[in-house]
Amino acid sequence: MSTSKTPQQSGPVTVSNITGSSVILGNNNKVIANIHFMQFKDNMETADPKLWEEVIAKMDEMLKVVKGIGDEHEELRDIDLIPAVGSAKKEAAAIAADPRKPKSSFIDKFKNICDLSGKAVEVGTKLAPFIMTVGKLLGIA
Repeated sequence: MSTSKTPQQSGPVTVSNITGSSVILGNNNKVIANIHFMQFKDNMETADPKLWEEVIAKMDEMLKVVKGIGDEHEELRDIDLIPAVGSAKKEAAAIAADPRKPKSSFIDKFKNICDLSGKAVEVGTKLAPFIMTVGKLLGIA
């Protein structure tokens, strides 16, 4: 008798004592990203306006790449990604103007961009360098 579960058989998973660990569950490493994002939300030491100016510059570059995505991904590009990246860029600008502003809204918007970029391999490949750069700037990747 095998103890491995098939994809149709799922059960609860308990993860504990993960500080400093990497845990990969699910598709596109979304769970590990959520763990790091949660750690970021608790750490508000990223209040340097210059850091946020760099984030804004990368978000602006990402927006240009998104606008250049082909028509085969028109709905993802026009309906989802352009507004998501624009909104995150606007939030980063607000944080640069007032570094005491909570960063949780930006992180939520950034997570949304990560999730959206995983909807199409071609899109994810184009956006991955920008996502990783912003993640590294913020200490979450």
